[in-house]
Amino acid sequence: MRILLNNVKLWQLCIVVTLTTGLLSCKKTANDQPDALAESSEKNRITLATATYTADLPTKATIYETRTTTLSTLNVSEATKHINNATQINNAINNMSSQGGGTVVLNAGIYRITGPIRLKSKVRLKGVGIDESIIKRDESWTPDYDNGSDMVGTRGVISDMVISDLTIDGNTPSSSRMSNFFNMYGIRITVDDFPGSKNQRAYVTTIKVVNCGMGVHIKHTNDVILRNCDVEANGTLGNNTTHPSPYFFHNVYLRSIDRAQVYDGNRFINSPSGNGLNITAVTNLTIDANIMTGNNFRGVRIGGASVDVVVKNNTVSNNKDFGIGTATDGGTPTRFSFVDNTISNNQGYGVKIGSNSSYGQVRGNSLSGNTPTNSVSLGNGLSNMDVQ
Repeated sequence: MRILLNNVKLWQLCIVVTLTTGLLSCKKTANDQPDALAESSEKNRITLATATYTADLPTKATIYETRTTTLSTLNVSEATKHINNATQINNAINNMSSQGGGTVVLNAGIYRITGPIRLKSKVRLKGVGIDESIIKRDESWTPDYDNGSDMVGTRGVISDMVISDLTIDGNTPSSSRMSNFFNMYGIRITVDDFPGSKNQRAYVTTIKVVNCGMGVHIKHTNDVILRNCDVEANGTLGNNTTHPSPYFFHNVYLRSIDRAQVYDGNRFINSPSGNGLNITAVTNLTIDANIMTGNNFRGVRIGGASVDVVVKNNTVSNNKDFGIGTATDGGTPTRFSFVDNTISNNQGYGVKIGSNSSYGQVRGNSLSGNTPTNSVSLGNGLSNMDVQ
């Protein structure tokens, strides 16, 4: 293997790898930046001398837009403050789904809940704006210690779900979550109870998730879009059994997904325990034009045999470990590209490539203020890497 060091001073790189023979070069084609990512069928393409990989874009969820139900928060006094708005929201979602789909609108207000809101096929849950329509955990609701509880989530296998234009508030300050295990998810979309099955088409846009143990966790779901979301200050101290450390609890965690797109100004910031964006076993993933800053662990971590991953045009800064990198848990990533990102002031390497990764490209990134010395760290046993 030969590492390409075009226009980069040797002191800028900390390379922990044995160089062998061979040469591959990479280039981006003209269709690398489609204009309308979520709706486009174009592909982000990186071409290697002997192989080409593409990050296929997800298909957007389809909703029956003309059928709408509008809700207002139930009146809450001091005597009835533990009232459960989840009941009326779930009833509206179930009714809309039974009619073939539509939109449930939450008017402005605080919707206290003492149990989960369940998404259903072909239904959009929509507020009137971030910090206007607020779904808030009531203090009387304690999450399931071992299995976790989700404020907004799925049960069963569903398709075409949309969440937009609202805030989800776990209503537990960081000081409490980092001294006591708090296994509450803001959004959890999965099919854990149906092995081998997958949800289809989840679209999460213009939402805010704060003060939860895990912000957004989506797995076993194909065609996922996260767009223009603010996922902030989510994380918790790990328990001593199923999760022995806090590093499992992130702002956003995507796992076991084919075709996902994270783009258009998402902010994954200030997790007190984990990563801004954690990825495990995802194929065809585009991460474009987001901000990951101030997280207690990494900015963006790619692991678990992820394939065809493009990370570009992001701002990644002030995280307490590396900025962008790969890891080798459950397999090694391959066919990935980290290009044109601004990576600064992280307390680990700017870019870290884990051992045994292959077909990777690191180009055009702006590195400054990282420790140690703005470097790119390369693990052992790499193959077919292009590092500029």
